[in-house]
Amino acid sequence: MTPATLPAISATNKLLAVVSNACQTANTRRVYVAHVRGFLHWLGHVPFGRESVQAYRAHLIESGKRPVTVNHAVSALKLLAKESAALGWMDQTAAQAVASVQSVPRRGVRLGNWLSPEDLQRVLTVPGSDLIGKRDRALLGLLVGGALRRSEAAGLVVSQLQRRSGQPCIVDMTGKGGRVRTVPLPEWVATAVREWLSAAAITDGMVLRHVTRSGLILGEGLSAAGCWFIVRKLARAAGVTMAPHDLRRTCAKKLRSAGVDIEQVSKFLGHSSVQTTELYLGGDQDLGVWEGVEW
Repeated sequence: MTPATLPAISATNKLLAVVSNACQTANTRRVYVAHVRGFLHWLGHVPFGRESVQAYRAHLIESGKRPVTVNHAVSALKLLAKESAALGWMDQTAAQAVASVQSVPRRGVRLGNWLSPEDLQRVLTVPGSDLIGKRDRALLGLLVGGALRRSEAAGLVVSQLQRRSGQPCIVDMTGKGGRVRTVPLPEWVATAVREWLSAAAITDGMVLRHVTRSGLILGEGLSAAGCWFIVRKLARAAGVTMAPHDLRRTCAKKLRSAGVDIEQVSKFLGHSSVQTTELYLGGDQDLGVWEGVEW
């Protein structure tokens, strides 16, 4: 095998496995594997190296992909180069050349979406009193009261639900980038989760489960995609436009508006830095600039 050439396309699954095994979280694994698969399909018989990665980067930009999508693809290919070099499939110099490919700069800050108190209340009142409703209310509570990512909610296990100094918490929550944190929960969220677990007779294992219309619990857990589907279903029922991550953003906004120090908000969210949290919240942009302005 030549230094800057990957295994034959027939070994695609081997390459995807290499990338998958190098990822720390399920969400990163899913995104990176998809990007590498797309790259290999586009690559054909062209050698893998800096030039081909730059060409693919340009291809994605010309295709209208957003900077964040392009940068995720570039990061996935950098990981592929790093692992390929470690396995002797690629020369170290060639791998370092791939690592030097620049990301697409992002200009400005996306403000994002968060729910008004009225919209949030409408969503929270949608779940009924049956088993499905109790599960859905617990999920909503974890997403908006605990600011969990949907992958984190899907991976939550009963043993992580504890009380520390009288405060209901999720302990040892492993989030993005492998960062571990403890998440304090509002009492209403803890109550919603407890009522769901009691009604479903769940004492260990995954907190969230699939529930049939007849009230039968299936499988050992709920996937991140399943969480997304439930939230979108509840949003449609409430007449609100939102995605699961908007609930996490709503929680962050609520904490910040209540005067919680941004460093504490950053730790609560599991961000790598306060700067990340500032961007996440839309920076210091004031949407009330027209108040008091006369034409």
